[in-house]
Amino acid sequence: LFSHSLWLEGVYRISGDSDLRTPTWKNLLKLLESSGCSPEHCFFTNVYPVYRSGSKMVGRLAPGLEPDLIQRSIDNLLDQLEVVQPEVIILMGIEATAPVLARVSPSLKIKPNSTWRAVDRVLGPDGYVSAALPGTEETAPRIKLVPIVHPCYRTRNLKHRLNPDGKDDPEAEAIKRALS
Repeated sequence: LFSHSLWLEGVYRISGDSDLRTPTWKNLLKLLESSGCSPEHCFFTNVYPVYRSGSKMVGRLAPGLEPDLIQRSIDNLLDQLEVVQPEVIILMGIEATAPVLARVSPSLKIKPNSTWRAVDRVLGPDGYVSAALPGTEETAPRIKLVPIVHPCYRTRNLKHRLNPDGKDDPEAEAIKRALS
């Protein structure tokens, strides 16, 4: 699971560890459970290995990240993917989703600063994108990338994503399909 801000400076200082009671972790663990995905089978990392200052649980990534830091962060992420070799990647939040999709799947023509509307247009009918890592052979296994609303915003923003009628959880269903 990739996010832009799984760790907050203030929360880390308060608890000395990730606080599983924060909205991000509570909502993420609930989503994984409803998707049939055990957290014990997941590798959690950040797209940008930096702390956001303060302890506010929501908000945009620090506004002044240098383009060079963003590029190095994506390179670091791709190195991690080579080691972990996941079958499915859950991208949490637009700030993680757009830059990763732009780099991993250039044919999608997603820009690093794209909106959810642009991302939703390129998703397959199952709610995910299948891609090979850059620089891998054509025969390399493809990874399923499932973009989701960042868990801290989940209860508020899920209704604006793929299933406006609100009957089913489209992101949980996309994760289930990607895992099957």
